[in-house]
Amino acid sequence: MGYPRVAVLVAIYNGGLYLKEQLHSIRNQKGEFHCDIIMHDDCSTDNSFEVINEFTVLDNFFLINDNIRLGSAAMNFFHLIRSIDLDRYDYIFFSDQDDIWCENKIISAIELMKLKKAQCYFSDLQPFGPDFKTGEILKKSYPVVAFDYLFQGGSAGCTYCLKSSAAKFVCKYIDILDIARCSKISHDWYFYALTRAAGYSWAIDSNPLVFFQR
Repeated sequence: MGYPRVAVLVAIYNGGLYLKEQLHSIRNQKGEFHCDIIMHDDCSTDNSFEVINEFTVLDNFFLINDNIRLGSAAMNFFHLIRSIDLDRYDYIFFSDQDDIWCENKIISAIELMKLKKAQCYFSDLQPFGPDFKTGEILKKSYPVVAFDYLFQGGSAGCTYCLKSSAAKFVCKYIDILDIARCSKISHDWYFYALTRAAGYSWAIDSNPLVFFQR
């Protein structure tokens, strides 16, 4: 059996100030897996495109360069997940443009999902910014409660990973419900609610493997 095949989807809009550091943190992930980083820029007006071009010269960084303005992070992620060939990947990760990933984020998620025999994953976060103390943890690793997914997502979407089977299921309902018209919807809640309602299991990690820009 070969190494796991990973896709990291990065939604970008005017993220030039932080984007380079985030992409470096994804590029520098440790572990044995094949990883493609797939980006979509939502018609940024800052230097995001210049930063993106610095990375697309590398073998595993790709830009969906369609010049489509979607108008929100959620719509950007919906567009990304529908634009890739999910059969090529085992695990799909979601990345904001302004966070920083711990170097073991990807492999830790894969290993926990295997251990728990789970199709989905989320984790705690470590927020950073002027209003937060160093080392403060944003705890999301609470026990699952029946129907809690009707009211909130599991964690921030930037911690999520879906196996390809769960990602295909999500895409099916993006198409059926024409979710592109629901501009105010939260992609992290939508992914979580759909998969939980359908019985997909989630591995919940108390390790804060994302530095979350607030």
